[in-house]
Amino acid sequence: MKKSIILTVLVLIGVLSANAQGFERLETVNSKKVVNCDLGQAFLVENTMGADTVYIILLDDKAYPRLNEWVKMEVGARPETIEFLNKLLYTFDNMKKGDSFNSGLQSENKLFYRNELGVKKIGVTGESGTKGYLRKANVRSMLEYFNASQNPESDE
Repeated sequence: MKKSIILTVLVLIGVLSANAQGFERLETVNSKKVVNCDLGQAFLVENTMGADTVYIILLDDKAYPRLNEWVKMEVGARPETIEFLNKLLYTFDNMKKGDSFNSGLQSENKLFYRNELGVKKIGVTGESGTKGYLRKANVRSMLEYFNASQNPESDE
């Protein structure tokens, strides 16, 4: 009886120590908000993991404001983000009432036209019925960040 208890304890110690050693250390993701628009209603977030940098646009949820949710648009690396923002600028100039379209992003956001008191906005739907809005000035601010970070010597 005593031998079986000792054997069981040794087996458990061996199994537990093997599981503890089985995890690999993962790289951490550094996130920073690089552009803040409309007093915290829209953000451009830069996520860096090792040598990879990915950009995400976060919009304050207007459908369920009490939940403090964000509409997340996973845009991609720098070139894809610049291309997407330029497409949004073009869309602002050409959209009409009733227009809706697919964003073409991994996050599969749907975009639609919105006009509030004469101000054109692009509505963005997210997960679970969330929705947020982008103004043309927001998109321009995000593009200005990329232009400024591309030419750092222009500040001198």
